[in-house]
Amino acid sequence: MKKFIIGITCMALLIPYSFTIEWRNGEGWGNILFMDSYENETPIRKATPQDLRKIVEDALRGDCWGEKERWLEVGAIDSKRKYKLVPELGDAEITDEMAHNGIRSVRIISHEVPSNYSETFVCIAHYVRNQSKIKEGIYEVEAWFYVPEGNHPLVVLGMEYHPSWIVQYFAYPAIDMKDGSVLVANARGWTKVGKVKVEHNKWFKLWIYFDTKERDKFLFGYKSSLEEKTFEGDKWIGYFNPAYKNYSAFNFYAGIVNNIGRGKQEIYMDDFQVRIEWILLKKDGFEYEKTFDFPENWQDKEAHPEYEWHLEKPGQNAKTTTEISLSGERSAKLWTIPQHGKVVRSVLVAPDFTHWKSPLKKLVVNFYLPEGKFENDAGIWLDIDFYDLEKKRWYMGIVGISRTGEIYYGDGYTPHPAQSKYKHFNGNFSLVTNKWYKAELYVDFSKFGKDGMKLTLYIDKSKIEWNLPLTLWTDYMLYNFSFGAYYFGISSYLNYQAVAYFDDVELWAGYSVNVSVAIRKPLEGYLYIFDRQIAPILGNTLIIGPITIEADARGEISKVEFYIDGNIKFTDYDKPYSWLWNEFAIGKHVIKVIAYDNEGNKAEDRINVITLML
Repeated sequence: MKKFIIGITCMALLIPYSFTIEWRNGEGWGNILFMDSYENETPIRKATPQDLRKIVEDALRGDCWGEKERWLEVGAIDSKRKYKLVPELGDAEITDEMAHNGIRSVRIISHEVPSNYSETFVCIAHYVRNQSKIKEGIYEVEAWFYVPEGNHPLVVLGMEYHPSWIVQYFAYPAIDMKDGSVLVANARGWTKVGKVKVEHNKWFKLWIYFDTKERDKFLFGYKSSLEEKTFEGDKWIGYFNPAYKNYSAFNFYAGIVNNIGRGKQEIYMDDFQVRIEWILLKKDGFEYEKTFDFPENWQDKEAHPEYEWHLEKPGQNAKTTTEISLSGERSAKLWTIPQHGKVVRSVLVAPDFTHWKSPLKKLVVNFYLPEGKFENDAGIWLDIDFYDLEKKRWYMGIVGISRTGEIYYGDGYTPHPAQSKYKHFNGNFSLVTNKWYKAELYVDFSKFGKDGMKLTLYIDKSKIEWNLPLTLWTDYMLYNFSFGAYYFGISSYLNYQAVAYFDDVELWAGYSVNVSVAIRKPLEGYLYIFDRQIAPILGNTLIIGPITIEADARGEISKVEFYIDGNIKFTDYDKPYSWLWNEFAIGKHVIKVIAYDNEGNKAEDRINVITLML
């Protein structure tokens, strides 16, 4: 009778369904911009010029459907190096013939290159047109490839960054399976930068490390069972592409380049993903007119627009000004109103709700100390906070700098942030007035209790660094939501108005490259019946009967923990990392996995599910 009831329920739930790839965005999964391991058989669409135009038009209206599709881009290059889409020259399909992980991969086929072209480009493509995701940062692109014996294509991985239609940056490394040549694409063709030992009938990985702020070079690598090598390549820079007018874009590719005379070529590709290593959340040159205030309804999340500055407390003072600027015409002016016998502050704060769980943070400021307005008692303060409501902990990475070289940092537990304790030492430097300086605060919250902060100060052409303990925290909870926050400002004690100017402030979020983890089963938006994946569905994942939860953890992993609704259920110390969930559970639940490496670094992934386990 139980199985009959479950069967009727399954049939009802199968009626509304939609096809979607295993795709996760930065908001849902932290540092994963895109990931596909091809474990479902969602069709692959060949890109046409009409498709690409519609993707852009709809994305600019807020509908980013194109980022949830699987695309195959097939193009050809003629003798004049001009590129055009030619869909009939390539194909791709999901197959269970071969897989790097799981049971499926994508088979990519390049047909013979016609005589009127020099080479063809047949690649799985991921197009990012959501403008909120296209940020300056450091991205790592990777994919695994399998080349059957008898095939000798160029196996290629690619990333394109289009900040505007004026200039574009391309990184296209390739491995020539004919002789192991390592190639990098440019406007004239290919440049050889090295050589590797190639293997047919075995999986190997290509990866790209792409820093959008580095305009000339990129890193890439090759990993096989025979060797692992890293190379440096020149970015290919293009100019004046009207197809990218009025928007920015990322394009990512993995597949084949086929040359004339090589005949038909085919490969398998799997585990194609793009990770954010560092992302620039905001860069502010204060080129606008504004007097900053403190929100009246400060305890409401809606009162804190993401990455927008407001005053830390009432009674503080800050505005943009044309009095002085490092670049452009304006800067941010902060000043204090003296209160006899008290330390007074003026501080600007910007919240982060999207990447607040990232373990690595960085705050970069340029500051100017005007003569007669910033004496030896005054300080420049940088602060990055991690407010975790769930764990009832508020972690604070805060440092202060004085003109005489004193460096202050927060220390230990405090019952209230206003009662924080500080230690200090002399950093053997001095700051003069009427001059711009640059400071960077780096905080690694995964190293709380250790030297988790680094302060870098740029004086003239000198760079001075200090590693500092990260120990300041409180369990005093002011807000009913979790977030990260970036602060910069000034303080003074004596009876005068202290003033400082700030410009070109940058907020960064980063993710540990030492350890990562992903829930491979169950996937989001699928129906599972008695441990089998049945079909994609709308809404949350639905699980009927027992299920084996599987996790893919990468790095020097020591253990993986499995949680249901915050309660630990199992710890696995060996690959493959999995646990059979087989207990009474009906309704909404949260599956969470946490992976740890040998140094104590950790990463987590979670998924919301609905279960019917009787």
